[in-house]
This record gives sequence, structure tokens and C-alpha cells, in this order.
Amino acid sequence: FPEARQIPIGRGEVIGKSGQPGAGPPHLHFEIRSKDNQPLNPLAFFDKKDAIKPLLYTVTVTPIQPGDLETPPSTVDGSLLPKAYSVQKGTIVSSPHVTGTVGISVLADDHIDAPRWTMSAYLHRLIVNGTTIGEVRYDSINYDETRQIEIERHYDPDGGLTPRAVRLYRRERNTLWHYHGFARDGLLGVPTSLQLGKNAV
Repeated sequence: FPEARQIPIGRGEVIGKSGQPGAGPPHLHFEIRSKDNQPLNPLAFFDKKDAIKPLLYTVTVTPIQPGDLETPPSTVDGSLLPKAYSVQKGTIVSSPHVTGTVGISVLADDHIDAPRWTMSAYLHRLIVNGTTIGEVRYDSINYDETRQIEIERHYDPDGGLTPRAVRLYRRERNTLWHYHGFARDGLLGVPTSLQLGKNAV
């Protein structure tokens, strides 16, 4: 942890060479950290022009099972299993039929121009009928809680580790740092949050 100006670096000076330590192709790892040694989102520190909107691929609706036997189980299109709906031009291709309480997840990429990068979206905001339910925002990383990322995302049903949709609701025991303003942990239900056939999400 060098002090400011302790190691002067000039423009164009070589500060390191990339290698391949086992975490992907050859690369030089670079981070911006807070005074508390917490990694921060580097794009927040650069004036990076971005004219390309994020691309939304799917919206997944997940039934949330009740904790007691007296409440009928929640379903999506009559099933107890999550269902993903394809998105075309910002709209899902078919409307889900929901009973009980559900959670919403989205699969999206953010394509950044000049140079062309494909990244995860920085901000996911859940709005139902004009009312903001909450948002997932990636300002920083807390290494002490990164093991919970698997709680925050859907993974391939075959057990693969390819990240899938980002959950726009907080599951039980999830203490991740980037959920903001979620009432009822972002869970939606009939009739408290949703009205059958009358919702825009």
C-alpha cells in the first residue's frame, strides 16, 4: 500500500507485463479501491461515453414457495418451476399467468461503444406500473460476501457455472451489498403487488 506519489509513474512507462496465472487469458489485473480497501467500479471514475443501451434477453418469473402448508403454492403458468420469457424489442413475447408470490430475474448485457466491450449491466431497476420496487446497483465489491453471488444469480440448470439472470429480489439469507430500496425483498404477489392481466414490469 504505497503512499501517494511514493512511486511516480510517467505516461507511456511500462508498469507491468501480463501473464497467465490460471484465471483466464494473459491479462494485467488493475483495481481502484476505497480507503477501506474495498474494490470500486472503475467505470465510475472515467468519463466514458456510452450511447448503446443494455440488451435484455430474458425475463424469468420464479414462484416463491410459502413457508406453511395452509397457503396454496405460487405458480407461473400453472407450474411450480421458474419460467424464462424471451424479450423482443424490450417486451416479453408472452404474458405469464401468476398465482401467489413470485420473483423477477433478468438476463442482460451492456454493450459499450468505443472500444466495443460487453459487460454486465451496472444497474437493474424493477418498476411495476410506474412504481419503483427497488434496484440492484454494482458500485463496489465486498470480498467478504462474494460467496453469496450464487444466491443473487440463476445458474444453468445442468449445474454449470455460467452466470444467468440477475435476481431482482432478495432471497433468504442474502446480505449482499448492492440491493437498494426493495420493499418485501422485491417479491411480487397477487393481490398486494400485481393485478392479474393489468401489470407492466
